[in-house]
Amino acid sequence: MTRFFMNPNSRFAAAPVPPSGVSTDAMLQENYRRLQQLESQLSPEELREVKLQAMRPYRTRNIALSLGLFGSMLAIYGYTMYKMRPDNFNELEGLEQYVAKTPAAPAAPKQ
Repeated sequence: MTRFFMNPNSRFAAAPVPPSGVSTDAMLQENYRRLQQLESQLSPEELREVKLQAMRPYRTRNIALSLGLFGSMLAIYGYTMYKMRPDNFNELEGLEQYVAKTPAAPAAPKQ
């Protein structure tokens, strides 16, 4: 079964997805050859439409990946800012009063 990157009924149909057993490198070379052929035959506007149509199946994955990476970046930045906030040393005043009221522990005997 042959799948197409673009509409197979379009006059600008892209090369089919390689079947199992066909090298991806050979398929890339074939796509590159077809793209060069289209570049020489089409106007810039038509070529832009062909490229947009060829990238349509990847748009959803690219958007999801971009959102995931952006979300991770925001989470790391937010956590870093949370951990780098200034410390509150006002709590130490109450701690000093508590330590002053507590009897001192006996010193450990020296041997």
